[in-house]
Amino acid sequence: PSFVFDADPDTANDQSGPLALNELSSSLTNTDDYTVRLTSQPTQTVTATITSSNTLAVVVDDTDTGNPGTQNTLTFTSSNWNTPQTVTLTAQQDDNGYDESVTITHSAATTTNSEYRNVSGSFMASVTDDETPAIALSTTTLTVPEEDSATYTVQLATEPVGGGVTVDVTGAANRLSASPTRLIFTTGNWDTARTVRITAANDQDGNNEQATFSHAATGADYGSVTAATLVATSTDNDTPSLQVTPTTLEVDENGTGTYRIRLNTQPSATVTVTVSGASGAVTVDTSTVSGDQNTLTFTTTTWSAHQTVTVSAGDDGNAQNEAFTLTHTASGGDYGALGAGARPSVQLTVDDDDTAGILLDADPN
Repeated sequence: PSFVFDADPDTANDQSGPLALNELSSSLTNTDDYTVRLTSQPTQTVTATITSSNTLAVVVDDTDTGNPGTQNTLTFTSSNWNTPQTVTLTAQQDDNGYDESVTITHSAATTTNSEYRNVSGSFMASVTDDETPAIALSTTTLTVPEEDSATYTVQLATEPVGGGVTVDVTGAANRLSASPTRLIFTTGNWDTARTVRITAANDQDGNNEQATFSHAATGADYGSVTAATLVATSTDNDTPSLQVTPTTLEVDENGTGTYRIRLNTQPSATVTVTVSGASGAVTVDTSTVSGDQNTLTFTTTTWSAHQTVTVSAGDDGNAQNEAFTLTHTASGGDYGALGAGARPSVQLTVDDDDTAGILLDADPN
């Protein structure tokens, strides 16, 4: 005496199994049926109790749809012993990423000693897992203010099979760095989110910068998992502008005065600053070469060095003080679109050395 199992009741011949199940997902069902009957007519009523060897993976969902609730027994009598009875199994959602085989045990019991007392039979169910090992990031992009930091988290998508998993964080560049750079996950803490901090160090330019951080796993069943990436962008706290000192200048007629200009940030390319606003007897010179020049050149390496503008006030023949506004425009690199507030002007006053009066001539001849 024994049990006869059929994993595919719709076919003509009995299929001994296993019964293929899928973990529940949006496109797959996680429930299926098989049937059980006896090989011979019993002399006593036989009650078969059905149990799963791993209820975390597969549960006996029902053996009697006619009764409410979940049933896990089948009853065979001398009249229905050869009639297949249906058992419904349900695959459970778990956290690991591997397929599983589960033994479904059928234990027979009778009220008296009979040929089916203590008879048992096993049926196999196979579960196809719907989880895929992967590295889970809380975000794939991160904005970090310059001279500050921001965080994100890392964890595994599934419980590792075969040991621990190490995730290495690489990709520090452009003054963006990560800490820590190595994360260790075990079968006990794989789903605990780990915090990684990205720090943006200060630089001297006015540009936002990026770095792509890779998260590569080794160990257990994560050795072939595609690395996860995060793009970090630092928002610069430096603004391209001109530093002009002083911004007020007083020059005597027939005299000279100076002021200085430098860039506030390292430019992305060579920058030319042009000085305008001088007229009449007032001239500017930005170079020691022959002739008056009105432009200054700053490179990516000389941008922070002050350059001198010399203002000369010639004799104008009148006795009035005069005022001029010397303005500055920039071109090149990231300095091509400076607003008025980023390029200060110089307020120039020329103190005249002539005295107003009436000239008398005692001998006009």
